[in-house]
Amino acid sequence: MDAIGYGTWGEFTEFKFKCKTTRFANDKVRVTYMLPMEPNSAKAIFTNTDPASALIGGGKISLKEEEKYRVMLKQSNSFRQ
Repeated sequence: MDAIGYGTWGEFTEFKFKCKTTRFANDKVRVTYMLPMEPNSAKAIFTNTDPASALIGGGKISLKEEEKYRVMLKQSNSFRQ
């Protein structure tokens, strides 16, 4: 339990996309993801590590129907030199 009396939990949303590594450039590994272009063709898999604590603490147990098909893309800068 944490300081306010709720257990801790994690919420993970995964999309299964095909990917491949491309040629190395500037000593960096490059990955290309194949995103489906048809509407509503990519469906998320949602996992909550402790649903009982999430219910008490206001977390998610599942995704809403429109959230299952929303792909949020962002550029990762965590490995740049």
